[in-house]
Amino acid sequence: MPIISGGSSSGGGALTKVYSQTLVAQNATLDTGANGIAQSGIHLLAIIRMRSTEAATRNSQALTINGDTGANYAALSVRALSTAAAGSAQSSASNIGIDAPAASATTSALGAAWLLIPYYADTTQTKSLYIGSGSIPQFSASTNNWVEARQGFWNSSAAINQLTLTASGAGAFIVGSGWSIYTFS
Repeated sequence: MPIISGGSSSGGGALTKVYSQTLVAQNATLDTGANGIAQSGIHLLAIIRMRSTEAATRNSQALTINGDTGANYAALSVRALSTAAAGSAQSSASNIGIDAPAASATTSALGAAWLLIPYYADTTQTKSLYIGSGSIPQFSASTNNWVEARQGFWNSSAAINQLTLTASGAGAFIVGSGWSIYTFS
């Protein structure tokens, strides 16, 4: 049954789940594996829930595409951290960061994020992606609470068939971290 239905009577535009992973043990990565993402749609949407074991309140997890760890990523971000807003940019990077709560955050705090990649299966153009993330990792304080919007870029025209999210530093993702990945037209 489609989660979102398009305007046509045939259900065009419906989200189709192509991958899902929820950790039952701590692990350094969330990974679809090579060819883990079917080329069954036009656009890709990932819904992510995560928390790192690294000794920090929040940290940045590394998103890579198709196993590419070369200097092929760029991003521009706007973040509200506690009560202050700031922007940042990265270029010629080896990944795109997505923030998540870490070990010093309130025990039950997991971060939420979404990732949208339009035309993920296209093989003629480089890829743009959009990320929204945020969390309130300290319920009793206003510090380190954040929301972020990020525009990313992967300098490759290859169809996307693998996403890997690697925990920051020596950390791992906790049990219950995971993602569901959908395609749609």
